[in-house]
Amino acid sequence: MIDLVKFSTDPAIGSAGTASASGFSPPVYGKVLSVHVQYNDNPPSTADLSLYDDGDPTQEPIVQRINNNVDYRCYPRRPLQNNTNADLTYDGTRKIHEAYVVHGKLKGSLTQVNEGNSATFTVWMER
Repeated sequence: MIDLVKFSTDPAIGSAGTASASGFSPPVYGKVLSVHVQYNDNPPSTADLSLYDDGDPTQEPIVQRINNNVDYRCYPRRPLQNNTNADLTYDGTRKIHEAYVVHGKLKGSLTQVNEGNSATFTVWMER
């Protein structure tokens, strides 16, 4: 089953160029297939955006864009690993990738933006 999860950050608080904002999705579980990030007002001259599984203790970013000021869409994947944390490969060189598995809330954040900037995260998930 494919689900669509949509949530926005709060308006950024802070000084121009150093403000930050974050927002949380409702509880979700499954595989992240695609992510779209759209700025809700005039995009900042630069911004760092991130999407995390809020329950992940390592805070591994599912999406991370540095110095990004345009709407963005991606299909995030991570390398599969064996039980010794070695990346699995097809032939010793080409890594095998899989969608991120999440359980809990997703956290979207913006940093290095102007006061009042915000973004909407749209996430397509497979359950």
